[in-house]
Amino acid sequence: GIAVDDTIHVLVKYLRYRREGMESLPAMEKTFQETGLALTFTSIILFAGFGILVFTQFKVNMNFGALASSIIALALFADFIILPAVFATSKKSIKGN
Repeated sequence: GIAVDDTIHVLVKYLRYRREGMESLPAMEKTFQETGLALTFTSIILFAGFGILVFTQFKVNMNFGALASSIIALALFADFIILPAVFATSKKSIKGN
């Protein structure tokens, strides 16, 4: 849920700046200046928290920890690499309501 929440924060900030009239690249830069540190810290904390489960002897918890920490790392990668690529290649104009 928190990984999805991070992505939603990025999308909302980006769309807000675009609706205010900023071009895509400056809006993207400002979005990540404001949200990047928080996304990184929450993801690292969650990754470590779930990652510790891989050292347990109970196989189910070990698998869950590996899966959860992998998903969190993938979500952070998507927020910092894939999402900006989507923003940059989007040709659609964003207009205010």
